[in-house]
Amino acid sequence: MERYIEQLIDDFRLSAKKVPSIQEIYKPHEIDENGVADHIATVERYLHGPIQKLSEIVGIEKEALPPAKKLSEEQTQRLFKELEELLATYCFELDLPKKLQVKLKYGLLREDFEEGLIFMGQEGTTLDFCSGDPDECRLPEGFCSCEKLEDFELSQDD
Repeated sequence: MERYIEQLIDDFRLSAKKVPSIQEIYKPHEIDENGVADHIATVERYLHGPIQKLSEIVGIEKEALPPAKKLSEEQTQRLFKELEELLATYCFELDLPKKLQVKLKYGLLREDFEEGLIFMGQEGTTLDFCSGDPDECRLPEGFCSCEKLEDFELSQDD
């Protein structure tokens, strides 16, 4: 497994070198010196851009990522750190609780490789793992902000 992980990390680093430029993401007429057309293009892309799987954007299939249960704690740490760095090069930010166990973080991230999203390029995208509904949230109890949001909403109803 160790050799496979090294090869996978090499694939992550190769993918990080292939991040499309803003010119590859937007049409040439959408870029201007004043930034007005840039802003409009960004909003249009956010609202109507093509939905792609995270795996398609970064060029790493979910199946290439070993399940967390097959990895040691150290292997999981390494893969998660490298994945986080890879996604940062594509301007994806992970919204995960810092104190959440790395195996859970890695597992949640691995699941999201098949999720559809709109790639915003340099504008950035936050990958949110909280559903907003405590009954359906994928984060463990105590790590999810859904509960606080629900409490806030209930207090507003009074």
